[in-house]
Amino acid sequence: MPIAAGVLGVSGQLKCNLLGRLELLGELALSGDLRPVTGVLPAALAARERAGRLILPRENANEAALVNALTIFPRNTCRKSANSSTAPPCCPPSSVRTWRRPRPSIRI
Repeated sequence: MPIAAGVLGVSGQLKCNLLGRLELLGELALSGDLRPVTGVLPAALAARERAGRLILPRENANEAALVNALTIFPRNTCRKSANSSTAPPCCPPSSVRTWRRPRPSIRI
């Protein structure tokens, strides 16, 4: 998810003044779903020191909630993150696109 946000930001598709003050954690599937990751507690502690806000997969929310003074935004999908009224306004819903099926990266 952090790489996807970086690519969208550099390409100008992600207009967000909060991106520098927001941590993103999770694996982004081709379908747009956020998959849980390991090592959430150390990442949440680091996020508290740097940003104070963390978007992460819903399955990892309980572990991140152990960290005091950290605002967490648990999500199921990347699209949910963009459409949510409670998440920081990072990107318009139109900039988050998902594929119905995997696409080949190279055609031979």
